[in-house]
Amino acid sequence: MDPRSQPSLPDQPAPQWDALPPDAPPASEPPEWDAMPASASAPAPTKSGGRAKYVAVAVFAMIVIIASLVAVVTLRSAGGNVYFSKSAYDMSRGTCQFDSPVTTVSTSDPVYIVAAFKDTVKAQDEYTLEILKDGSSLKTVSEKASSSFGCYVEQGPLGPLSAGVYKFTFKHNDKIGAEGTLTVK
Repeated sequence: MDPRSQPSLPDQPAPQWDALPPDAPPASEPPEWDAMPASASAPAPTKSGGRAKYVAVAVFAMIVIIASLVAVVTLRSAGGNVYFSKSAYDMSRGTCQFDSPVTTVSTSDPVYIVAAFKDTVKAQDEYTLEILKDGSSLKTVSEKASSSFGCYVEQGPLGPLSAGVYKFTFKHNDKIGAEGTLTVK
């Protein structure tokens, strides 16, 4: 039922449906729809190529970060040394060293080695490992590098090793690339 069709009560005037409530502010003219309010301003124009600049800066920053990490790893690798350990090398490390290198082990200890070369061995370059025991040649092995590397990691333990002083020498391009001495008791 439409409330306008209801009869008014005897002591009250009929409601005016188009009238404002008594406490409402006076009505003003409705704004023109295509006009901007006086206090508002148009949005600032955007620069073209803004996103490309951010991408270029981000790429440049990544290059700087990667170059810094490579420099730190190179500096921390102590090139030219062969390191020995009783535990396997952690391949997730960023250096070419063991956490706890050793220079003396017993005959029953497993021995792992890593060699931090002075220079990078490039793919297809030949390198040689010479092992001396108590000053006498024990073994010489020559290999061709399948890919470039600066850190040689022996995957399994050496051994068993008998008592003696072992000198490990890696050569590359007729120069010593890395060397180290291990005493086995």
